[in-house]
Amino acid sequence: MKKPRAIIISILILAALAVAGIGLAKFYFTKQANSEPADSTVKPPVKADEFSNGQPYLIYKDENFEIKYPNWPNINPANIASPATMKVAVINAGCSFAVNSSLLPADMNFYDYTRELVKRQAVQYKFTLIEQNIGATKAYFIVEIPAGADVVKNVSYAYLSKNQKQTYGVAFAANKDIYDTACQPVVDEVIASIKLY
Repeated sequence: MKKPRAIIISILILAALAVAGIGLAKFYFTKQANSEPADSTVKPPVKADEFSNGQPYLIYKDENFEIKYPNWPNINPANIASPATMKVAVINAGCSFAVNSSLLPADMNFYDYTRELVKRQAVQYKFTLIEQNIGATKAYFIVEIPAGADVVKNVSYAYLSKNQKQTYGVAFAANKDIYDTACQPVVDEVIASIKLY
């Protein structure tokens, strides 16, 4: 199955809406990503196992955050505009998944920072905000991104670490018409696995 360029380019909004609301501009693809394994800046997983549907997973963990994510091929770092903030970037035949991290500016709280990021991203990428819920330490977004004749559905989550300094974005993206079969089967377990330290 050919991976539509729309999904790859829209992944840019994926982790962006994911990092503290929208670090996804940082995840803008300059070339069509491929799903072949590649050396990357992603930290090595600490364990492999399976979600309840049989999908193998890996674990990303740092001093503030932990998440189980699908064991899919890495997106080639050459196709990521800001690989330094990207912690995980993987893709399967229809769904892209990313984890992004950045420092919360010292002069802002998570809520205000996230709202500002969403506003800037909406103008820059002209997405349609379907749903949003921004709280003091976490946020949730569903957006639809026009990409040529396609529409990409992006579901993103953002979190503030317990030390109130680090933001993490988690995002799933796929063509809208296949999101429910390509991404949704792992979303709930991935999100339920998140631990903040």
